[in-house]
Amino acid sequence: MNARSALFDVYGDHLRDRDGVAPVAALVQLMAPLGIAAPAVRTAISRMVRQDWLEPVRLRSGAAYRLTPKA
Repeated sequence: MNARSALFDVYGDHLRDRDGVAPVAALVQLMAPLGIAAPAVRTAISRMVRQDWLEPVRLRSGAAYRLTPKA
């Protein structure tokens, strides 16, 4: 499984009904057991932002991303 597919699964299956927001650090931790390295997760997030699937959000705990209306 690649990082982008895994992120779509996490956002679509688990986060859509919970405001669709996730901190980057949490996403990196979730992907690690799948063998997906942190740089790959960050690259996939960046590409998903450029494709208008995700948008940046600032949380007290740090950077996060949420689903866009397009998603």
